Amino acid sequence: MTERMDADGIPGAVIALVGPEDAVTLRGFGLAVMDPSVPADPETSLFRLGSVSKTFIYVIALQLVESDQLDLDAPIARYAGADLTGAGPEDAGPTVREVLTHTAGFEERYSNVIADAPMRTEKYLRGSPVPDRRQNADKVPAYSNYGASLVALACEAVTGTDFASLAKERIFEPLGMDNTSFDQSAARQEDPNQAVGYQAGQAQPFEILGPYAAGGASSTAADMASFMADLLAEDPILMSSETRDLMLSRQVAMHPDLPGMALGFYEESRAGIRAVGHGGATFHFLTNMILFPDTGIGLFVSMNGGAAGRAIQRDLVWSIIDTHLAPRVGTERSLRPQTIPDADRPPSGPYALSRRYFDGPGRLLETLTQADVEVSEDGILTISSLRGNDGVPRRFVYSGDGLFRAQNDRRIRLAVWQGDDGTWRLAGDDLRPIQVLEHRPWHRSKHTAKTLQTVAKAGLGVGFGLLVVLVGLMWRSFRSLAVRDVVLTGVVGIGVLSAFSGLFLWAEWAAMVTTELDGFNSTFRPRLRLMQLVSGFSLIGPVASIILIGRSLFLRSADKGEIVSWNAALVTALSFILAGFAAFAAYGWMHDLFDLSLAL
Repeated sequence: MTERMDADGIPGAVIALVGPEDAVTLRGFGLAVMDPSVPADPETSLFRLGSVSKTFIYVIALQLVESDQLDLDAPIARYAGADLTGAGPEDAGPTVREVLTHTAGFEERYSNVIADAPMRTEKYLRGSPVPDRRQNADKVPAYSNYGASLVALACEAVTGTDFASLAKERIFEPLGMDNTSFDQSAARQEDPNQAVGYQAGQAQPFEILGPYAAGGASSTAADMASFMADLLAEDPILMSSETRDLMLSRQVAMHPDLPGMALGFYEESRAGIRAVGHGGATFHFLTNMILFPDTGIGLFVSMNGGAAGRAIQRDLVWSIIDTHLAPRVGTERSLRPQTIPDADRPPSGPYALSRRYFDGPGRLLETLTQADVEVSEDGILTISSLRGNDGVPRRFVYSGDGLFRAQNDRRIRLAVWQGDDGTWRLAGDDLRPIQVLEHRPWHRSKHTAKTLQTVAKAGLGVGFGLLVVLVGLMWRSFRSLAVRDVVLTGVVGIGVLSAFSGLFLWAEWAAMVTTELDGFNSTFRPRLRLMQLVSGFSLIGPVASIILIGRSLFLRSADKGEIVSWNAALVTALSFILAGFAAFAAYGWMHDLFDLSLAL
């Protein structure tokens, strides 16, 4: 374990393993704090849970269902308010069950996910426009912090108590989880037991989660062992066994042979062994909790080295399965490719996660994170983002009924289907059932975006360079130029500069928000408005270019000093420039960069 952690640059980890008959194993590895050196202690070290915090929302929601205070099939607007759910006269909005299973259809929202100070649940929800919802007849899952926070708000509304207090009263105190809380105050940040997050060995600041109920908890491995043990107990403390079984039962799945969504928890079926659980990630902590209800085994692991620990956590789960539940016999035997019938053959091309922005500049993230799917003539399907431990994309072969299996490990499955809306979708063990991959049309493709960027830069750069050279040559030849032509050339130059600045600024913003989410917060909006203004100001360039082309083509003059005497060369240069402006405008439209609502 420590060798793997050192190789991946992970300072510390804590693990809790619970089993039948109250068996509990707690382990700490490495350091919770590097300077000064503080060992990772499973009893006392406080690791950030990230989205594993949502499991507390799900438990309290089911407690309220059990006491008839929440109705799973009622619109969540009944409890959280229509103005926060997108409900209207002709649309009651999603039900509590749909929000719990992440099938409400909400688009992504990153605004205030990382906040400057702790926020109340309602303040977070009102911090940006209500997310749009897709018409979700296919029940396509799209993971949503906003949706989970709506459930937390509903729990607050029916009890009259803030969620942090609810969790303390209804979960932490009954189970003796004395070290677990949603506290994100300065005092908690300075707690000597608080683990520090690291990136590449560098200490990172404490992350304040705006949707605190959905991601802001801190806990110890020992406390989480108590939580898992109760969820697996024959006679749980937190709720009746019937309600617990309902909470952990499958509600929706994209394919009958693949893991689906329970009520908040998601399935992770492996080798025929059903598991349910939840993962969590901040920028600096990676956490996973997985339960095997049929065997009474539960695993909790948290690391303070960012996303680098994904492979280790995945291998820990597999090691439990291979060692204790389903020994790996014959699963490595390579499967032979089969012919894929047309009804189950997805188109090759770019695919995006269903968890994404529908509108606004957030669309930039989609083209940055799209995966390439390739289906070869010999029946091999590969997805660029699904890779094995060797870093090579997995090769899937067809096994019938819309299902594929990894060629070298038949336990890993992938389902392919075409929805009622005509969209091809992929779901699988490596994707988790909280989201699917969806085929994107050419005008939403990352390859189209890259082409538009290249055409814009080349057209504007080459065209304006030629124009400047021509103007210089004409001045040298004739010693005079028409003032209006000089002015128009200057306006074209300002437009070109604005377009180049826009391309640079939006690319810089997209790169920033892939590593930190501050760029989505309301405090960043003035800068985004300035970026929109700079990009929009480029429109003066094509107007001036068209006027210059018109003068070159249709005006005649005896004055050899006018630009119109260089018709062919000028039209060529200006055509390059117009092509660049057109590509820049298409790039902006594709990513909704000029959306005035700035729904982030």
